[in-house]
Amino acid sequence: MLAVLGSVEIIVPPEMAVEADGMAVLGGFEYQTNAPPRTNPNLPILRVRGLAVLAGVNVEVRLPGETSRDAKKRRRLERTGARWRIQVLEEPNESDGR
Repeated sequence: MLAVLGSVEIIVPPEMAVEADGMAVLGGFEYQTNAPPRTNPNLPILRVRGLAVLAGVNVEVRLPGETSRDAKKRRRLERTGARWRIQVLEEPNESDGR
């Protein structure tokens, strides 16, 4: 893929595996996920490779029908929920005498 003076946004479902590898010159090439590693090697993989010159390439994970704003809220809630669960696990238990 070659993006020049523009942007490319690729939206994938959470269950799809993605390999993103690219280079950006005065632009950006971005893919972020917190999905667990794949357990089934027979499932298809979306490979995104390319060059962005004065452009941006963004691969975003969204649920079906979810807007970009809703996806951002969901990811923020997932992060804060994970932090909260970690804090609860690390708190000393009163019955242990700690």
